[in-house]
Amino acid sequence: MPVKQLRFRTLFILFTMALCSGKLIAQKTDKEIHVLLSPVKNGDDTVLRKAFTFTGNAKALALIPESLSVSIGEILQKYPVKEGKLLFGSLASVDQSAYQRFRRHILDSLAFEKMRKNFNIDTNLVSKTPINDNIFFYYAKLTDGKNLVVVDADMNKSFTGDSVYISSGLTNADTIQGQTLQQFITDIPLSNAEFYSGKLYKINTRVDINVRETIMPNRKDSISVLFQLKNGREGVIHFPGKDIMVYVKPTILLDKLKYDKFCDIRLVGSEDKTIHKIGDTVYINTEKYLLKEVSITGDEIVFIKLQNENASVRQFGSEIGQTAQDFDLPDGSNKNFNLEKNSRSRYILIDFWGTWCGPCLENLPKLREFYNTIKRNDSIELLGICVDDLTDKKDLLKKIAKLNIPWKNLLVDRNLSFSSATTIVNRYKISAFPTYILIGPDRTIISRDVGEKGLQTVLDKIPGRWRQ
Repeated sequence: MPVKQLRFRTLFILFTMALCSGKLIAQKTDKEIHVLLSPVKNGDDTVLRKAFTFTGNAKALALIPESLSVSIGEILQKYPVKEGKLLFGSLASVDQSAYQRFRRHILDSLAFEKMRKNFNIDTNLVSKTPINDNIFFYYAKLTDGKNLVVVDADMNKSFTGDSVYISSGLTNADTIQGQTLQQFITDIPLSNAEFYSGKLYKINTRVDINVRETIMPNRKDSISVLFQLKNGREGVIHFPGKDIMVYVKPTILLDKLKYDKFCDIRLVGSEDKTIHKIGDTVYINTEKYLLKEVSITGDEIVFIKLQNENASVRQFGSEIGQTAQDFDLPDGSNKNFNLEKNSRSRYILIDFWGTWCGPCLENLPKLREFYNTIKRNDSIELLGICVDDLTDKKDLLKKIAKLNIPWKNLLVDRNLSFSSATTIVNRYKISAFPTYILIGPDRTIISRDVGEKGLQTVLDKIPGRWRQ
């Protein structure tokens, strides 16, 4: 059967990947450690999910390269294809993909201008030259009732050499008088190019794909696909008799995935159990390092060795006796408070509270009395961490002011505080409000408790003559 006789449909997939692969090697010197990172295979660090529906576009169909037609012909010779659909879409971010489609004349000027306004596209931040951002996807029904999927994973505009996935699909009763066939394809390696800060970067990742075809009587079949990007990176630092694994996971900035400023870092096999950010101090094999940077595409992480103030092993965490995990949070004036920089030579009493919390408000008079006693004492500080609704920040700051709270308060979004293991609420295992944590001058957690009686218990642990 000539390929041209197949009924092709075109998919425009707008999702982002900002990854680059590396080798599991660490280069160590007396002053620095450079760790090369690779995508985590079979990892569960899914940080971005997007669902798309297949639609047709005649202009895009005309751009299908001949190499794809040839490779589809090879598939037709090998497999009993009843009906096939060629789909493709952009792996780039929304702004880059829209601009590339405009340059290829798939989008006219009016359509691009509408997208530019809707997505706030800044054309100064996209590549003006063509980039290889399209991924091709062949979906077919076989004569035996099974489904076939091929993904151009290496993005060479050909399916030759790419893995073929065949599944009978799953029938679900989630449509009225119809059925939905699902096909799951897991852990597919993909490569792409993305444009950052005036440069093109090669990026690699792994992805899970769920293809769904809904069949309804007397209606056109509907096909959709869910892409789950697994963007975890890993590397290893070798020491005599001991390996320390380094895991890096990006966080999402709009629809872009970047590592250089927005990522979480874990060390497995080290005494340091904290989830870190760029700029944190970490302990690697009892030595103290500054977590200097992660490359923009996540292919390398750099640690700078610091003067070791104390070579003894410190266990980081949120429990009594552990070294308090570092954090960096903004106050009402958007000035950040960093625990590492502000905890030296002083005791810090942290109050996890919220304006919505009745018991928290009931304890305010006692906290106010404590603050008035220690406000001129440089060795003790009272710090509030207000976990609240930040939708209207000005309104929240007015509420705090009306409550007559003169001590520093850091703001945490209540709506997001439990959404990730990396938030301070989860890192410090806050399960009740108010929670009080007393940190010593060496960042050791001295006491922690909840409620009214808990506050008094924690206050009693502060040494010295501060009550006088």
